[in-house]
Amino acid sequence: QYKQDGGCCKLCPPGTSMTSLGNCLEPQCQKCGDGEYQDTYSKEPKCHLQPYCDPNKNFQIPKYNLQERSVCSCREGFHCSSSHCTSCVPHTACNPGYRVKLRGNHSKDTECERCSEGTFSQNSSQTEACQQWTECPWGWEVVQAGTDTSDQICGAPRTHAVVISVVVIFIVFLVVVGLIFQGKVKSSSFNVDVKTSADVERTHLSHDAPGSQTGRPQVWLCTDCLPGPPVSGRVVEVVVQEKD
Repeated sequence: QYKQDGGCCKLCPPGTSMTSLGNCLEPQCQKCGDGEYQDTYSKEPKCHLQPYCDPNKNFQIPKYNLQERSVCSCREGFHCSSSHCTSCVPHTACNPGYRVKLRGNHSKDTECERCSEGTFSQNSSQTEACQQWTECPWGWEVVQAGTDTSDQICGAPRTHAVVISVVVIFIVFLVVVGLIFQGKVKSSSFNVDVKTSADVERTHLSHDAPGSQTGRPQVWLCTDCLPGPPVSGRVVEVVVQEKD
């Protein structure tokens, strides 16, 4: 309320202004327009203008409130160029070998700090921290030591490489031997069945003998068909039958 002519008059609420219409006890209030505000009860005929936040100076456009004065803030990744904040400038990016100790905000720039022992950073950044060096697995050795700008590189010991090479060669050898043996088994195209009697040993051979179209077995005698040293008086009758 306010006093007028010895009496108490009503004020217009925040977010409005008072028009010339109305009277002391029943004032006529109108809502503030776009880009305006009124933050107190008043009898003022006009609302206040909101500050202009120029996006060309890297300010973000605020959401205006009719009942309070807006504050211009720098957009993400920028901070005020001075204490009066007449414009915004980009945050500093920490160089390789440094980490972001404190991230920049509307009023402060980024604060950087060198990476500690055992950590590194490879890129310039406004937000990233340093990373830990890679830990080499048990039995492996450091091939290249890490720095504040590069990770350490691990490698298998030379003895491991030799053992692996020997194992690979041995496996290849076994595969080759297996293939050769398999080829010999497949190349055998007949079976021998030897039956022995007192004076005659008969060997049946399953063979695709030429000239056996008659269906009758081909028979001949030999004295040295069997393995081992020749035996006097031993005769072998060989019967060749056509395969089905």
